[in-house]
Amino acid sequence: MTSQIKYIFCINTGRSGSKYLAEIFSHSVNCISLHEPEPKGNNRVMRRFLNGDVLPMQELCELKFKAVQSANTKSFYVETNHCFIKGWGWFIADHIPQNEIGVIVLHRNKKEIVTSLMRVLCSPLLKRGRDWMICPNIKAPFTQPPVRFKSVKLGYLLLRFIKMFFKRKPSSKKIWKFLPTSPDWICKYEEECCDWYVNEISAMTTHYKRKFPDMRYYDVNIKDLNSIEGINKMLNYFGVSAETTINKVVNKKVNTKSRHKK
Repeated sequence: MTSQIKYIFCINTGRSGSKYLAEIFSHSVNCISLHEPEPKGNNRVMRRFLNGDVLPMQELCELKFKAVQSANTKSFYVETNHCFIKGWGWFIADHIPQNEIGVIVLHRNKKEIVTSLMRVLCSPLLKRGRDWMICPNIKAPFTQPPVRFKSVKLGYLLLRFIKMFFKRKPSSKKIWKFLPTSPDWICKYEEECCDWYVNEISAMTTHYKRKFPDMRYYDVNIKDLNSIEGINKMLNYFGVSAETTINKVVNKKVNTKSRHKK
């Protein structure tokens, strides 16, 4: 059954080592390994899907499958895009048999993820966060979002407006790129949203496994991939072998940006 796996995708939150995972597979035998190739599946189409409008994401998944087929010139296609679980991953089985799909569920300490998200200014209250993360005002979350005021959706929208007000405030404009200028209670809410986001991905993963039981799943903590033994254990699970160059990337940090500059 292991030899049937031809496509390997990844469930992760982002800021959890997914780019490092792509590097590992790029130094593996007969693998095409990509991190976030086009179409990514983020931004508006992701938000529409999470709010119940599935058609645009289904159409994007068709484009994704064509792109995968075009790029897949070797035995294994690997993509570590964390938008997989937030959209097109739910439709990929319409194009690829489940028994040909492997899914790596990549874990990292939640506190470390939240700290990393906040460090790169990736909050649901900011555009970059909304483009990549699950926001508290989605239609049907699996877990209870952080509650502010009486309504989760109203509170979230109000706090987002307040956040943008502080961003545009003339006195804070010059330092916005370097320091968060919002009140502490807004920053606290952002941390709560990021914490909830990690929990929501976990709950979504449980549901995904139940919906697609014939895919092969491999749960791993990013720390376990900091040794050649841990890497080989994962690769062997999918019938993949490491190249002799694998030592170049073992335990090597990638995607270490401190703040997003776009």
